[in-house]
Amino acid sequence: MDNKKNKLYEAAKGIFYEFGYKKTSVNDITSKAGVAKGTFYIYFKSKADIFALIWTKTLEKEIQKFISSLSNMKDSREKLRAFISSAFNITQNEESYAGKMISRRNDFLYAMEEITQHVPQTIISEKKFLNDVIINILKHGIDSGEFRELDIEKTGGVIHSMMFLISFLDKIELITSMNRKEFIDTLTELLLAGIKK
Repeated sequence: MDNKKNKLYEAAKGIFYEFGYKKTSVNDITSKAGVAKGTFYIYFKSKADIFALIWTKTLEKEIQKFISSLSNMKDSREKLRAFISSAFNITQNEESYAGKMISRRNDFLYAMEEITQHVPQTIISEKKFLNDVIINILKHGIDSGEFRELDIEKTGGVIHSMMFLISFLDKIELITSMNRKEFIDTLTELLLAGIKK
């Protein structure tokens, strides 16, 4: 990444982390980066554009860590359970960049709406990346005889959607007597019971 682009990226990443998406302006980013506002538009079309890049790189980094840990697992059920749990933990860990962004629910949803409107390919590539991981786990489970034959595209979409919805359940204890871990474990068991052979 070019030096000025990298300065803008790092400045935006820090400001988004500290203040959220809505409260951050292009002026804030260029001021922190020490570059002229016009320079921002050489590299990025909008605030949504730079946030999309940051969000994509953040998720890819987190998911790559998880994917490397999958290589030690043979059992597809174990892989799927670990994937769902890991995705949930990433979004709930406010120490992580992704967790901090998602913890600001309304701000995060607003940012995702802006990205969807202005940088739709980001949402498409993020969705594809996550779906590919899920689909590979499902294919492995079908091929190994652990899972029954099923429409992996639809099942992958349901699992991905479920994971997205779960990431916003920060007060699960208000709905059920289960804590987050128990809830995730129970939900995963229900899912696995439906797809196991």
